[in-house]
Amino acid sequence: MAWEKDINKQFSSDRARTIGLATLDNTTGYEASAPHYQFYELEAAEVIDIILDEEHPAYGSVSDIGKAQIRMLESGRDISIELLPWAAPLDSNVKSFPLKREIVIVASYVDPIPAAAGPVDFNIKYYYTQRLNIWGSVNINVLPFVSEPSTLLPSSEENKKNYDQTTTGNPNVSETDEIKFGQTFVPNSIIKGLKPYEGDIIYEGRFGNTIRFGSTTEEVEGQGWPAGPKVGSPILIIRNGQPDEITDEEYSLISEDINTDASSIWMTSDQYVPIQLANVDVSSHEGEFPDELSGKQVVITSDR
Repeated sequence: MAWEKDINKQFSSDRARTIGLATLDNTTGYEASAPHYQFYELEAAEVIDIILDEEHPAYGSVSDIGKAQIRMLESGRDISIELLPWAAPLDSNVKSFPLKREIVIVASYVDPIPAAAGPVDFNIKYYYTQRLNIWGSVNINVLPFVSEPSTLLPSSEENKKNYDQTTTGNPNVSETDEIKFGQTFVPNSIIKGLKPYEGDIIYEGRFGNTIRFGSTTEEVEGQGWPAGPKVGSPILIIRNGQPDEITDEEYSLISEDINTDASSIWMTSDQYVPIQLANVDVSSHEGEFPDELSGKQVVITSDR
């Protein structure tokens, strides 16, 4: 939702002078006396609820799937929950559904109202897009109750303890009646993000499932990463599940490991895949097993 801020309030005249903003009477700095407002088209909002299936009480049609009930951090802090608006995903093809208590970016745009005849009328409709990377976690990035008045914050000591732990970067706390992130979602701080290498494009799910569009990288050769004769050769890795032995070491990043990840598909161009084979007996088939898995290939591995 678009919002404005009066920059001529306390300490704001110096701010206007520093960044060169002009006020309505074309003065800047300390002499500025007339109100001047900064305009913001986007606003951060806390997710209060989300519709993911037809069992949700607010479900009306399939177009409601993915809609999130939101409270704006600037303009909606004093709005009661029954009056809070719903926002739809901005993109209809690529969706990243937020959890309750995560923070999303919201904008308001026109919503056409079909008409039997005559000009089409418009409403204002809210749309949400990216989630804010509050804690740098691929699993969860909640900031509970940040949009609510202090009178609505958790009151009991146990709830306040859980709230304090969550807002200081520890989302792996027990859920209470006050703090819930969904119907079934359980935070998992064991889930680690992928270590990036130069030029990578990476897509990461919340549960250790990832896709990396990467390349051979000289500096990690011999460290479990696929080596190759040419730096920059393309590789695509789809991974579903990180190794079971990963520990809860804070902020650590990991690279894919074809030998310990749950299930993997590696598509290479000229890399050598450092796989440890359980069995190389191919006597029932014609031909011989190669000495190494290298070159253009697709390597698929799992428990069986």
